[in-house]
Amino acid sequence: MGCLQSSGGKEPEELRPRDEEAEGSDEEIPRATSSGYIVPTAVDEVEVVNEEHGAHEVPVESLPAYWTNRRVHGEASGKLCQHFDQMVCVSEAGRQAIRELVRGTYRPLVTQDRPCPKEPACPKTPAGCPCVKPDGTPGLPTEYVVRRVIRVEDSEMWTRYAQKRSQIRERRAHRMPLRGLEPELFTSQVVATNPGSYDSLDTGLNEVYLWHGTHVRTGLAIAQHDFNLEFAGSGAGGMLGSGIYFAESCTKADEYATDEPGGYYEGIFGMLLCRVTMGSMFYTTQRRADAAEQVESGKFDSTVGDRMKFHNTFREFVVYDSDQVYPEYVVLYSRAYKADDAAALQLEASRNPFHLQLPVYWNNFHANPDSDVFRVQYKVREQTRALLQHLVTGSFLHPAAEGPEILDVRRVEFSNMWSIYMDFRRQVQSRGAVCMPVNELDGKAETGHTLTHNLMKELSAEDCVSLENLDVTVNEALLWHGTSPELAEKMCRGAGLHAHKESMHGSRFGKGTYFSEGLGKCLEYCTEDANGAVYVLLCRAVCGDIFYTEDEESPKAHSLARAEGKDSILANPGGVGPREYVLLQRCQAYPEFILRIKPPPAAELVPEAVAEEPAAEAAEEGLGGCLPVAEAVAEPPAEHERFWSSSTG
Repeated sequence: MGCLQSSGGKEPEELRPRDEEAEGSDEEIPRATSSGYIVPTAVDEVEVVNEEHGAHEVPVESLPAYWTNRRVHGEASGKLCQHFDQMVCVSEAGRQAIRELVRGTYRPLVTQDRPCPKEPACPKTPAGCPCVKPDGTPGLPTEYVVRRVIRVEDSEMWTRYAQKRSQIRERRAHRMPLRGLEPELFTSQVVATNPGSYDSLDTGLNEVYLWHGTHVRTGLAIAQHDFNLEFAGSGAGGMLGSGIYFAESCTKADEYATDEPGGYYEGIFGMLLCRVTMGSMFYTTQRRADAAEQVESGKFDSTVGDRMKFHNTFREFVVYDSDQVYPEYVVLYSRAYKADDAAALQLEASRNPFHLQLPVYWNNFHANPDSDVFRVQYKVREQTRALLQHLVTGSFLHPAAEGPEILDVRRVEFSNMWSIYMDFRRQVQSRGAVCMPVNELDGKAETGHTLTHNLMKELSAEDCVSLENLDVTVNEALLWHGTSPELAEKMCRGAGLHAHKESMHGSRFGKGTYFSEGLGKCLEYCTEDANGAVYVLLCRAVCGDIFYTEDEESPKAHSLARAEGKDSILANPGGVGPREYVLLQRCQAYPEFILRIKPPPAAELVPEAVAEEPAAEAAEEGLGGCLPVAEAVAEPPAEHERFWSSSTG
């Protein structure tokens, strides 16, 4: 609840003011950040890390039944699965279960630990200052609006937790079942009604679900790296010694939750919902700084500080070993006060979940790309590779040819490129207009959805390449980009979507960066390496407002699009395709995956087919263009111009 863990953020020494820009070249790529700095970064070799972590295995049947990795590996008794470390965006049904737990554990109570929101702040008061009392201004939050829920699936962290739980069970075997708490925990009353979101607990061992409030980025870092006892008690004040503090009430945990003023997570707070094995509990109604010593003596496994019994506030729960905790869910939320329309906020949150700053499946997803510099490529695990193979096969619309085979896949995590990409996405989001889907551009709403979007909906991919991480309101999509092996490597080492003189892409539909939803069209622009393989990039692309054309060719389409205030072009020759997307600004795309593919023999290729729409229900949400805006699309700022090289492919 108050244990803090650093998540980085220290500015590197090489940061310098933007007005001292270095000369740009092919070998020096400047970094433009929202904080006003340039970081020169050479386009050279980057660190490559293998996501498959050796021989560590875990019994499948020991995992919670609703975990993605349990479903993927099946239910066979005694079956083992390889190491995994994944963050999974929880579906709307799962978010609803968390909302019920938040509502069920809310209590309209205030303690001195709730900080005053005003400047200057009121002095610390035993029952809370007037500003945070229910009748104060702004008062106590009346509701917590759940914006995003992430489930933590980490086999090593889970194994440590399960082993510690077994050790405590063996140590207390002669006393089982252990004495529990009265009254029953707030969380236990709700968890029992939602077995699809919460695993069964060893109640005889006092295994429980509890809340831990913290800074939003710290919560994300804990999910990635586990709790750090070096910071234990630093946020909670150490009333019960140096340990990891929890609460059964989300209201109490919220007292320690903080957002990121002026940053991406401004107004977004974080709580962890943790499985905690309390074991034998040292119970006290008083401040006991020596509580940790009681546990170290071997008599107890944890501490309960009961301020509810005599002071009508809250009970707090403390453990002194991080292996007794498994942080299973990260809950990102906003606060609603008495002056807010809480019902409207809840409805909006259910319809439009909050998007994290970085994809949840990235290893660096907890970092701040505007201040934490990282540039790593990850050789993806087999599960991700298999999913991308399905996407490759489904995107290849040559029915008479053998489908391409993935030989190698790397995921690109590069803070410099990502920051610039996000700057553009925020620019489009700030317009306030919801985008018109691609399938509506030709006046036929039942057809024309982006092929990759439809394929992703058919796959269980929330832990690998998730639609949950794409903002359909700005027509963010996954699109293919084909190029030479040399350029593909250079783009994914930090150069962005280059187009040099050797680029094979033309300008049939004007100047810009060309993408396709069908892999067959993309392969037309690829050249083979020495072993006959080709390189393809799977990119995130913010299409924004789209200029639509069914002309067979339109070399001035980019000028027409800009004159209408559009961000991109969707070319659909003759209304039958194959369609191509042309992005007008270089910062509109991020090369997230670099795939080395064995292409089918050229002799087998026939003209690419037009994708058929899947079932009608898939037509309800599409990706694509936006409603027109009055202003013309601005040219990218100078620093972006230097970062993203000109591209017509």
